[in-house]
Amino acid sequence: MLSSLSAADLRALRVFQTIYECGSFAAAERRLDVRQSTISAQLAGLEQRLGFRLCERGPGGFRLTERGRAMLEAHARLNLAIEDFTETAADLSRRAVGTLRLGLMDNTSTDPRFPTVELLRRFHERAPEVSLEIVQDIQSTLAEQVLDRTLDLAIGAFPADTRFDLAPLYVERHFIYCGPPHPLFDAAPVAISSRQLEAERWVRRSYELTPLEGQGPTIGRAAAVAANLEAVAVILRSLPVLGYLPEHFANAVAGGAELRRVTEDGALSHRISLLSRAGRRDTAAMKRFRTLATGFARQGG
Repeated sequence: MLSSLSAADLRALRVFQTIYECGSFAAAERRLDVRQSTISAQLAGLEQRLGFRLCERGPGGFRLTERGRAMLEAHARLNLAIEDFTETAADLSRRAVGTLRLGLMDNTSTDPRFPTVELLRRFHERAPEVSLEIVQDIQSTLAEQVLDRTLDLAIGAFPADTRFDLAPLYVERHFIYCGPPHPLFDAAPVAISSRQLEAERWVRRSYELTPLEGQGPTIGRAAAVAANLEAVAVILRSLPVLGYLPEHFANAVAGGAELRRVTEDGALSHRISLLSRAGRRDTAAMKRFRTLATGFARQGG
């Protein structure tokens, strides 16, 4: 029976976690760069100290026992506790160290309303010992990663949710655009009715964005679906369809020459915020980044 945790136990638990993630001892051998015999010995030693089997292995493959599954869940909680301890120690030392894992919605760097590049540069100057990990994805994925602590903070257009804290940064404006294949390209911008917009074919996004206020016009059927802004722009430049894009991004694509704003009507505003998990204590690195980001927001960039 295990009465205390040693460094060897922690290593063996990490090996067990890796075997589970890889699905087999052979795959774990490749990831860990350790022989299967060594992996088996570490796991067997851990099981002996625990007093029960963590998994079944043999000709039938690798399979977790019920107790093994419970140990993986306990190991995840242990990792969070260790992370909390490390963050507290860093706070007590008043040094911003470690890693800041930041999520960004796609194509934020071209928006003049908020200087993302300058923000990251300034953060590095003020926290040179912090390593930055940046993930760019759609808002729903970023929110999930903040919730499970894969990310510390994220910047995007997030709806209100009691599981998160939101610090407003700026407002992003989206307009209706088309490319050269569309008949309106040479005539835009023009006055166009809601009925005409509904009759058009569109490129839709595969994810939802909640407007800051009101709703846009009722749009027509989707001729294409895009998972990010770059894909929307490619489709607009390739097909005779309409689609929404942020003004700053449309201007940045080929200098704006291959995209034309169809109309001044139907614009949508989205609040861009700094997202964190509700109730989570900021690390020193998170505090420093939050202070800088909200400072830039108050200054209007």
